[in-house]
Amino acid sequence: MANANETPVPDPARGGEALERDLPLALKGRTLEEAGWCRIDALTLCVPLWSPSADFFLLRLQFHCYPEWPPSAQFVNPITKDYKLGDDDRWLPNIEAPHLRVHPNYNDQKRQLICNSTTLEFYDLRHSVEARHVWDPERHNFNHTLFTITEAMRLYYRGRQG
Repeated sequence: MANANETPVPDPARGGEALERDLPLALKGRTLEEAGWCRIDALTLCVPLWSPSADFFLLRLQFHCYPEWPPSAQFVNPITKDYKLGDDDRWLPNIEAPHLRVHPNYNDQKRQLICNSTTLEFYDLRHSVEARHVWDPERHNFNHTLFTITEAMRLYYRGRQG
């Protein structure tokens, strides 16, 4: 189980195996192409998301610490599939949910944070978390991360940042 007081430890082999195991569950019988998703490499998945107003965003998930920890999650420039602070802020949604925010530069750390306990960065930055919200690999997989982010966008989207 994840712990807010520990530093996530990468285990790429285990992350790759867990991604291969969990990917069919998230795809729900579709292929990557049918879902519009793409794999950049063995540990990186890009998932397109649309806001209620049809604004397009690309969510990049990385699985180097998965499944003990949630996947790394960042909104990225759809062309470069990366996020550069200042240049790519318009590719971030403004989500004002009670349980999820998207910060282009969290606490001047020069890193984006999807502030929710279903993302690796949340723990990597030692964010405080209630015990009931801690990532538990026995109960959670990356589909939980996707659901949390897409539901927050659906209900609390306030436009693009930048």
